Amino acid sequence: MTEKKKVITTPKEMYDKVAIDYRNNSVELSGTYFSFDVSMPKIDILTVYQELQHDINGDEVDFPQEDHSLLETYTGDCESYLMSLNDKPEYTRYNDDEKCDFVL
Repeated sequence: MTEKKKVITTPKEMYDKVAIDYRNNSVELSGTYFSFDVSMPKIDILTVYQELQHDINGDEVDFPQEDHSLLETYTGDCESYLMSLNDKPEYTRYNDDEKCDFVL
């Protein structure tokens, strides 16, 4: 029998999973911490990502919060979704006022 993978469905679950994994590993927060399945509105995924980057790295994350397409539910690998935003100019991350990749 194959084990069913847990799918993250709430912002709290997502935040807690990444924060706990980060505390247990204490290496740079990167996309690999988001390598899990989600089924959540895109706005929630991005808001949690924004909070985690701020809380862990002190980074500022900006994205077009008024974009109605962000209300759509994304189902799939969270890391893949976040990485797909790297080359979109309206999705930015700043570390010490220096613009860097949205997701490493």
